[in-house]
Amino acid sequence: MAATKASAIFPLLLLPPLLHLLSSGLAAAGPEVCPSFSCGKLPDVKYPFRRKDDPPMCGNTTYQLSCDANRSTLRIGSADYFVTQIPNIPSDYFWIRLVDPNFAGGSCGLPAQPLSPANWSTAGLFCGSYYWASFMSCNETIQNDARYLLLSCLSRKDTFVYVIVAPEADELVYLHPGCEYLSMIPVAGDAFVMPPSSAVDAFSILQKGFYCNIPARPPHWKSTIIRRCLKKATSMFSDLITSKRLLSIVSSVVRSEHHFVGCVADDLYGTYIHRISIAVTVLILIVELLIVLLILGRFVIAPITLCVFLAHELWVSRASVDTVEKFLRAQQTLTPTRYAYTDIVAITRHFRQKLGQGGFGSVFKGELAGGLLVAVKLLGNSKCNGDEFISEVATIGRIHHVNVVRLVGYCAEGSKRALVYEYMPNGSLDRYIFSSNLTRARTFTSEKLIDIAMGVARGIHYLHRGCDMQILHFDIKPHNILLDRNFTPKISDFGLAKLYPKGNSLVSVSAARGTVGYIAPGALESYRTNPMSIALGCC
Repeated sequence: MAATKASAIFPLLLLPPLLHLLSSGLAAAGPEVCPSFSCGKLPDVKYPFRRKDDPPMCGNTTYQLSCDANRSTLRIGSADYFVTQIPNIPSDYFWIRLVDPNFAGGSCGLPAQPLSPANWSTAGLFCGSYYWASFMSCNETIQNDARYLLLSCLSRKDTFVYVIVAPEADELVYLHPGCEYLSMIPVAGDAFVMPPSSAVDAFSILQKGFYCNIPARPPHWKSTIIRRCLKKATSMFSDLITSKRLLSIVSSVVRSEHHFVGCVADDLYGTYIHRISIAVTVLILIVELLIVLLILGRFVIAPITLCVFLAHELWVSRASVDTVEKFLRAQQTLTPTRYAYTDIVAITRHFRQKLGQGGFGSVFKGELAGGLLVAVKLLGNSKCNGDEFISEVATIGRIHHVNVVRLVGYCAEGSKRALVYEYMPNGSLDRYIFSSNLTRARTFTSEKLIDIAMGVARGIHYLHRGCDMQILHFDIKPHNILLDRNFTPKISDFGLAKLYPKGNSLVSVSAARGTVGYIAPGALESYRTNPMSIALGCC
């Protein structure tokens, strides 16, 4: 266990010497490669300022100066300001004087960008003052306030632009109604002798610029920062260790390293030192992770792998059994199944959802154990003496055709009789071709109606020629043509159907069968001439 703890602490012990060497190299190389320079009229400019072509280790890119023969420029935010004074005073912080380019030539205008007390810290510079110049737009002239100096060059017909040079508190208290702030800029305290009496005086004050505070650090400040951050990380590690457990040690190491990277980022964010510290810390974290995995692998990863393997094997075996079970259930549904009346009640969930009502009884929606949706026809007409029920089961029970509805099962328990069909979600054909709803009536195009008619014809042809016995439906009408989810037609309701041997071209009947209006003309003619016969060519 002692060896394990030593291995966990080793990466943290490796971090200080690596970065200490780096910081020492920076301290040794800094003063020699980063001499002072002149920029415009400013002599002996030192760190943290730099020029564009200086070596990467010299100065801070935030304070990069643009130099020409007469002036030096420093970019703050989105504007370039003229640097007029950099005092050479050894201190952690010092002030520099900047001049807004829009006021350098004495021209009339607004500040290049607002520098208000709310955002006085910009791009690493802290620009503020007790005195501020505020520019505001008013919708009427200010008559009785001498502090409001009208800027005629910026005013328009209904808009009047004023400037006030005064302490910040006064500006906020005496803001007139109808006025709103446009921009704000600090004013150098030594330039404000007395309140200006005209816009010319105000701009002469603004031409003298304002002061910004810049942290001044020695050339070896980067190594100092690294040493300070290493010391803080080590101290934090000592404070975090509350037990001698491995997880506590590893957690303390990780948190200490994360604190080190954050400490470096506070002063060196975006520099190559910051990137190197992140890279070294990531490598150490990888080593720590490997150590933890090696120690815990035997007690965690191996058991989890074994459990996953066993669970996978169990899932594969159960999937195989489920596949066989689904196949057997599918085979059972190929032939009509006899159900008890209690099964019918369970399938329809106590006859909860009613689909339709007819002279034969009611139709309810149901669901079998395997999830197959069905339509249950509950026969309630006692006058039929079971003839239609027997005819339905005897005929449709032996039929398997895409255009004939399939009988899934039936129930015959005393006077309770029911037929279980496959569920047709789109109902019967008459709902569409005889509907008063124009949207539903326009569902079918002429091509779709022809497809439905051809499907019905294929179903009738199968009944007449495709079975061992000829099946005569005797009641083909839109009400008995059901549509599945793809609007494929299926012939249903075989209560009036009759079975006859093949080869019979003439069948004797005792009375006309079917629905008036849908009996085939050939059958009517045959019935008129010979009431005891009907042509098989008709349905």
